[in-house]
Amino acid sequence: MIQANKTLSDRFTLFSSVLSGGGRTHIDYTGSSNAVNRFRQGFTGITVGMSMNYQKVSGSIDGGYAFESNYINGKTMDDRYPFTHINLQYAPNQRNSISLWFQYATFSPDATMKNPNIIQQSELMYISGNPDLKCSRNTSANISYTWLPSNKWQLSAYATMFLISNRQIAVYTPDGPDGMMLKKYQNDGDYNHGQIGANLTGKFIDGRLSISVSPRMLLYKTTGSNSISYYPFSASLNVNYYLGRFFFNGYYDTGSSYVDGENAFLRKMPMSYSVSAGWSSRGWNIQLSVVNPFQSSWKLSEDTLTTRWYDNKMTQFGSDYHRRISLTVTYTFNYGKKVSQTGELSGEKNISTSILK
Repeated sequence: MIQANKTLSDRFTLFSSVLSGGGRTHIDYTGSSNAVNRFRQGFTGITVGMSMNYQKVSGSIDGGYAFESNYINGKTMDDRYPFTHINLQYAPNQRNSISLWFQYATFSPDATMKNPNIIQQSELMYISGNPDLKCSRNTSANISYTWLPSNKWQLSAYATMFLISNRQIAVYTPDGPDGMMLKKYQNDGDYNHGQIGANLTGKFIDGRLSISVSPRMLLYKTTGSNSISYYPFSASLNVNYYLGRFFFNGYYDTGSSYVDGENAFLRKMPMSYSVSAGWSSRGWNIQLSVVNPFQSSWKLSEDTLTTRWYDNKMTQFGSDYHRRISLTVTYTFNYGKKVSQTGELSGEKNISTSILK
């Protein structure tokens, strides 16, 4: 990546960048499914934008154009597309602010989705990628408003939108060997998702007691072979009280659900609630929590997939929503660096692969 900045004044800065990259994946199948896959992907993007901090408006606007090419086993597909990002905030005074974020970009298929091999996944299912899979355009937007009428109250409201056109998704048909089911990635339909929500926080007893309420409405509508329309409502309540070095917390959530954009399944998760008490002093933090005391179920989530040729229902189990009592004791050594209670020695690495699984 090469980037150049030009400062016009203390309020405006122009910037431009050129980004280029690529990757290669080599997969050799042996045994009952002998195959060789060679996947290459390369891209180059050019961006021009401006950042500003002018009176009551701050943020940045940029736009660009990208050139992308991917190759798998002799099949090459090129794509060219524009993209843009808008991130602006307007604060007419210290008690009100409005933020806007917008993005138009592209989802590119990875090696897994482009893999042309047909591999048996189970006794009932074969799986295959699609070398002819095309990129999907996506549009994201978020607008939020924050109101601080006093030190006692705070209100924030937001609305988000996330749209994928000509999405890349697994389509199920009875076209596998011997009439079995075949799960194959296709460009099929659109994914439309929106969310409307708010958070109201009040502070009482000189700030020692805080109560937050967060209602939210989710909107899902997908088209194509795995179409679904779903509009769940949920809410959460969070109460905190501080008394010297002691602290107390109560939490309740009605439960959440969503429609997955990649596989089109509907996931539902149970409600959760907890009460906690703790003590903190000189680096020590002791906390006792009682979580879901009246829930005996081990169910984590329930996934439902409904298509023309294939239905699937899967239940996952675990201890997250089961009743439990936990005691946590931590001590933080102060060595001049801020640390997280959950630990800083952690990390994840993601590696793209074309192995079908």
